[in-house]
Amino acid sequence: FVTRDAALGIDVGTTSVKAGLLFLDGDGRIETAGRPYPTRRPREGWAEQDPQDWLDAIGACWAELVARCGPVRLRAVGVCSQVNTHLLADAALRPVTPAITWQDLRAAPEAAEIDAAAAPRRTELWGGPFTADASFSLSRALWVRRHDPAAWAGARWILSPKDLVVARLTGEVVTDALSPIGVVGPGDAYLPEVLALVPGSERLVPPIRPFDSAAGQTLPDGPAGLPPGVPVSVGTMDAWGSIVGSGLVRPGQAMEVSGTSEIVAVRSDRTVPTPGVISFPPVRGAHLHAGPTQAGGDALGWAAGALGVTR
Repeated sequence: FVTRDAALGIDVGTTSVKAGLLFLDGDGRIETAGRPYPTRRPREGWAEQDPQDWLDAIGACWAELVARCGPVRLRAVGVCSQVNTHLLADAALRPVTPAITWQDLRAAPEAAEIDAAAAPRRTELWGGPFTADASFSLSRALWVRRHDPAAWAGARWILSPKDLVVARLTGEVVTDALSPIGVVGPGDAYLPEVLALVPGSERLVPPIRPFDSAAGQTLPDGPAGLPPGVPVSVGTMDAWGSIVGSGLVRPGQAMEVSGTSEIVAVRSDRTVPTPGVISFPPVRGAHLHAGPTQAGGDALGWAAGALGVTR
């Protein structure tokens, strides 16, 4: 085998890690690998994951790709992930809670409380009809504060999956402006009055950096076996990763993502607040409007299992 330059893309999805090795010598070849992991449902309405499963899956994908493709000179790593999945970690980046996934409903009472408190100022706080639901990061923060005070006291960060992965790979804790949905506003800055809805949450949010900037470099003896000294991007949410990957470059273009959650999205040059449509903060003049579901591929997987169908 000849050593080839390549970049590694990682998606920490709802059911599995997918990794793609893009060779940079001009032929556009991509080799992919994937590893599933479980979602535990210890109580009705709960859905949680073990962050170590993400790291183990990344390591297994990397090992498979190297074994299959031969020597690789890794030049860059990019990470995206599921969003509205949150975990609390301490200052040493050890999780003090499981990852509470976007499908988890345990914080519904806290969400209703936050939403009611914010209702008189909803447009002032968010600029449109944002609704705090059970997947909102502050709903989860309030739930942990009430139901797991030891974890709350020991927490230093509230992180999305890709934030935790990037932090463990590089030692740097950062996030982008899109993944912390509902707590970041125009200018890529946190909304202090929104964070004030759950006192103490402001101490947990990571610094914001551009999604395509370098968070840091891979550490020696890192958790996934990647070579040291490789730049790792800050990364972003899976929907914006799909925007880039599917080639939405002009207003009016649309895409459909068929995953665990089914998503239809449109790129625009403006935002008109509309109930039922999720509008993300603009990135360099690009506005993304999406209508995600809570099922899609996950519902199909459930049906296949119930019917005994494997393909």
